[in-house]
Amino acid sequence: MSRIKTLRANNLKGYSFDEDLAPVNIVVGDNTSGKTAVLAAVKLVLLGYEPRWGKTSGATFGACGSKGGGATSLTVQALLDNDTLLSRVWEIKRGKVSYTGPEHEYIPGMLLDPTTYFALSGPARLNYVLSQVDLSKVGISCEAVCANLVKDIKPETGPAVEALHEVQALIAELEAERQNEDASIYDWLTAVVDKITTTGKEAATAANTHEQTVKGLTSNKADDGDMSAIESVQPEINDAREEHTKAVQAEANAENAYTAARNALNDAKQLAAKAVDESKVHAEIEAQKAVIERAKLVPVAGEPPIQRLMTTPRPTDAPEHAAFNAAQAKAQATARELFNTAAEQQRLLKSIQDAKAHTSCPTCGHDITEKQAKVVAELEKQYTKALKAAEKAGIEHKAAADAEKAAGDATIHVTADIAAWDTASQQLLKENQEKVAKWNKSTAEFNAAQSTINTATATIQKLEASLAANATAAEAWAKLPALEKAAQEAGETATAATRAIQPILDRIRMMEGKQRQFIARTQDARRADQSRAAYAAAKAKADIYNASLKVVAGEKDRVATEAFELLLRHARKFTDGILKAPLEYRDGELGMTYQGNWVGYKYFSGAEELIAFAGLAVALTQNEKPVVRIVMMDELGKLDKNNKVKLADRMVQLHQQGVIDQFIGCDVQRDDYLHLGHKLADFQVIPVASCKELA
Repeated sequence: MSRIKTLRANNLKGYSFDEDLAPVNIVVGDNTSGKTAVLAAVKLVLLGYEPRWGKTSGATFGACGSKGGGATSLTVQALLDNDTLLSRVWEIKRGKVSYTGPEHEYIPGMLLDPTTYFALSGPARLNYVLSQVDLSKVGISCEAVCANLVKDIKPETGPAVEALHEVQALIAELEAERQNEDASIYDWLTAVVDKITTTGKEAATAANTHEQTVKGLTSNKADDGDMSAIESVQPEINDAREEHTKAVQAEANAENAYTAARNALNDAKQLAAKAVDESKVHAEIEAQKAVIERAKLVPVAGEPPIQRLMTTPRPTDAPEHAAFNAAQAKAQATARELFNTAAEQQRLLKSIQDAKAHTSCPTCGHDITEKQAKVVAELEKQYTKALKAAEKAGIEHKAAADAEKAAGDATIHVTADIAAWDTASQQLLKENQEKVAKWNKSTAEFNAAQSTINTATATIQKLEASLAANATAAEAWAKLPALEKAAQEAGETATAATRAIQPILDRIRMMEGKQRQFIARTQDARRADQSRAAYAAAKAKADIYNASLKVVAGEKDRVATEAFELLLRHARKFTDGILKAPLEYRDGELGMTYQGNWVGYKYFSGAEELIAFAGLAVALTQNEKPVVRIVMMDELGKLDKNNKVKLADRMVQLHQQGVIDQFIGCDVQRDDYLHLGHKLADFQVIPVASCKELA
């Protein structure tokens, strides 16, 4: 363990300071003089946050006082007595707060803020306490619990001993699971209690079921009769079953004979029914032969007709159309050129006429004939040129028009050739279709004639077969009376055989009922004995589990009580002799008994809470390994002078005993501590004025 040797802060709540710390320190100064800034610096450097402000960097940087153009960084540092430097920095850059420093805490938060313990649920508090105390001192283990079961229960019967072994095995199994899951002793005992409770209820239910079974099997009713009067009739049943087997076989034989007789009779009737009129059959045969002869007269269609095709390919007019389109485009272009030259010619002619009409200046009246003659001559020169251009355009247009007409005539000629080819092709297709239709008709007629021949031939064969069956039918008619008599006699024999079976079955059922009653009574007696034994075992198991539940539940309660007692022994190192009564744990609540009355921690005075929570915080983290096991108390003014002296002396003692590494307290009174400096080793008073306040 270490302690803080030097504490530094820059821009914290408007203060900057660099302070050397002793193991036990009292920071003194007036209210609002900056004492809590020292405590805040310790929390920031060890935790990385002040619990009251929140854990975010923005919340921490709010203590820098940066609003309104203030500081832009907050720094806290602690130099430990082993020369380790702890440093954290918060800065604002571009409107965002950044943090530089370690991401972890150097001490558990509960060491400086024990109220987080009271925020836990009841089971969570207990599990936390169990994690902080040495339960080996309580004497709770799997072996100890199993030994206490044997000592307290002392089973006497075999089932009871077996049930106790089951409980011990269950406890060992849950202990193995606890070790694998790294659960607490209390969790293990809770699981044991739950499992024993469930299994005990199951055993009690089983015992009740077996008890009810015994009662149901052993209760005697008036109509049950005396069991000794019922004897086994199995030999008689066996004889009757053998007799029944013979009767059933006789019935089967009779049924088979009856079935054979009826089949023979039916076969004879079917044969007799096939007799026909021979004269009519012969007439029908001749008629069918005539049909065949007529069908043979239908000629064969022959080979399919050969399809005629066009000997020349279909003409195309694509080149002629292309030539016509090109000639037409050229003719249109030359027509536009002819129109433009004619228009230019007319414009120049009008300009010449206008120039010749004006021979004097309209302003001064001087003769301008010479000048105007030059203009007229130039215009006439242009006019002559335009005439030649118009003449040339006319010649080109005529040639293009002639070419367009020739291309059009060529297109019309090719179109006529295509139409003639298409007409010839359609005529050839029509001729081909007519030939195919005629051939299809002939083929259909021939196929129909062949079908008629086949049908008539089959009919003739059937008729001839009926003539051949006439002799067999006559013989069947003669046998019918005898066969009918034999079938009747066989039916009567089968009926008699069937009637003989039922009395045997009735006798067997009656004897089987007696035998079932005999077996049921024998089995009931056996089941009753088995259920009595099962009831005794289940009852013993339920009793053992109930007794075990009391032992384990008592151990569970003892764990909770003694764990808190161990915790409070540690906490009382801070409070005994200072508080007016020792700290206690009662019914899940922390408090103390004063003048016979219980006072819970919620009702402690400010001074009581200050000291009790400090001791509780150290006790709750006794198994942790913080960098500095430090205790801090604000507002020591809540204590009277006598208790202040006791507290300072106690903190020095706890430091020397290795319980804590360092203590820092804050008070407004300096005089209460001045005379202690030369008495208590490792103790100093720090005036807050030694901290340099920022301008």
